[in-house]
Amino acid sequence: NMPRIDGIEFSKKVFEAKREVGIVILSGHSEFQYAQKAMKYGVKSYLLKPLDEEELSFTVQEIGKKLQEQKQYRKKIGELEQKQKSLMEGNTVNELIHGRWGKESFLGKDASFFVLALEFVGGVWKQWTKEEADLWFYAVKNIAREIIPERVSMYFGWDEYGRIICILESKEAFRQIEERIRLWTVKWMNFICQYFPFQMSAGIGTMVKACKIQESYQQAVFSLRNKFINEAEHVLDYGKVKTSVTSNTLINSENRSKILIYLRQGDSQKEEEELGKIFQNGRLRNISYDMLQCHCTELIFLCLEY
Repeated sequence: NMPRIDGIEFSKKVFEAKREVGIVILSGHSEFQYAQKAMKYGVKSYLLKPLDEEELSFTVQEIGKKLQEQKQYRKKIGELEQKQKSLMEGNTVNELIHGRWGKESFLGKDASFFVLALEFVGGVWKQWTKEEADLWFYAVKNIAREIIPERVSMYFGWDEYGRIICILESKEAFRQIEERIRLWTVKWMNFICQYFPFQMSAGIGTMVKACKIQESYQQAVFSLRNKFINEAEHVLDYGKVKTSVTSNTLINSENRSKILIYLRQGDSQKEEEELGKIFQNGRLRNISYDMLQCHCTELIFLCLEY
């Protein structure tokens, strides 16, 4: 005798709305058809008046246990589905960064993509167990999802060198999105370096179409490999790194040819003069120790070639 709507009608509406509840009807109706109709709409129990308090208490507790079991089951299924999805996503990302792009890929054909290569500074990841690596991987990924807007799709995976690879998909024009991606990545890396027990650096490749994701990945890795150009930066984008590497090059093809000729001629004086010019140029430009080490390695290769 509830106003506006009776118990059966109420149960029907809850049932249709797929609410996660258990309904117990307390009624004076003892007719079988009434009870049968109630059960049709998901009513868990049908108790007749006058009410037995112990029976009601037991019924509610039992329904509560079953609801909790169902909730735990659905949670477990959800976790397994998420794990499966993450595994498939990781495999796809690995295929894409190695140039194995298929038309059946889930990526948009008309969208634009940036590849981010995230590196744990100092190789700290090598000391982790698989469980620890998975934990930090999900933590890093979840921070990104908090910072980067939903309109930009993200796909995550690992490469064989322990880097986290993130492919960003956007339908925005290049000029609109390029600087935003850098700002989001800076915010992302700063948060990790401030609150996590490790440091990370990120290399950003240029914008490409889906079939050229490998190219953007290689650019992102190149940026990380040359991070000694500006060690204070946690985020390095390919365009700026490439310009810095080019401007910091001390040995060009002309230097190289001259040194090789002097070696073959046995002219040690001219050879030393040419080397002196190279190192003096390095002093004047105040190049980093790491860059100097790269050039010295190049000179060793030149000697081996001779």
